Amino acid sequence: SINVHSDILEADFHGEFEFATLTDAMKEIIPRFLPSVILPKKNFTANQNFSFDIRLKNMNLISELFLPSWDISSGTSLKGRFNSINHQLKLDLSSPSVTYKKLVLNDISGKVNAGESVMQLDVQAGELTKDEKPMVELPAVHAMAGSDRVDFIIQLADQDTFVNRAHLEGDMVFHSADKFDIHVDSSFIVIQKDLWKLNPKNQVLFDSLGITFRDLQFFRDGQEISFNGKITHSADELLK
Repeated sequence: SINVHSDILEADFHGEFEFATLTDAMKEIIPRFLPSVILPKKNFTANQNFSFDIRLKNMNLISELFLPSWDISSGTSLKGRFNSINHQLKLDLSSPSVTYKKLVLNDISGKVNAGESVMQLDVQAGELTKDEKPMVELPAVHAMAGSDRVDFIIQLADQDTFVNRAHLEGDMVFHSADKFDIHVDSSFIVIQKDLWKLNPKNQVLFDSLGITFRDLQFFRDGQEISFNGKITHSADELLK
C-alpha cells in the first residue's frame, strides 16, 4: 500500500505494483481500442493490479509549472481500479470545476470502464461558462470505443425546458492517426424553439490534406444551411 498526504493532494493505493512498467502499462490502454491511432507494443507484459483513491487539494503550484492554462479545483477526486493482467480500468471522477483559460466546466462527474476489447466513457457537467457567462447547460458525452471505432452520444441542454438544445448520436471511424471519419446517425437540434433536421447522409472526413464535408445539411421550413467541399491549403479546393 502507498499513502500520500500533502498540501497538494491525498492519495491511497492498495494492491500490486510494478513501478518499472507502470507508465508503459497505462500507455497501453488506448491502443487496445484504437490500434490504428496508437500502435500497441509487442511482447509487453506488466503485473499491475491495484485500487486508487486520489483527492486533490491545492493544484495551483502544479498548474503554474506544467499546465498554466488550466485550473483544477480543490475537491476533485479520482477513484477506481487498474488491472493490467485482465486489461481492466475503472475510474470514477468528480470535480467542482475545471477551468481552461476563460472556459469553466462546473459540477463534473464521469466514469470510465475499460475491458478487454471495449472502453466506455460517460461524462456530464452542470454548466459550461465563458467569462462567467453561461454557454451550455447540462453538457454530456457518452462514448464507447473498440476496433478503431467510437460510437458517441452528445447532449447539450437536452431537456424540454431549454429553448436551445441538442442531442446527437453518431460514430467516428479511425483509419490512422491523421485519418478518420465522423457521421451523425440521428440528431435533435432545437434553436430558439425551432427544430432543425440534419441530412442523415452527412459525413465529415479528416485526413492529412484537410477536412472534407459531404451532405452536411441542416434544414427547417424552407431554410437550409449546407456544407459540401474540402478545406485545404490548396486554392483549387472549394467549400460550398
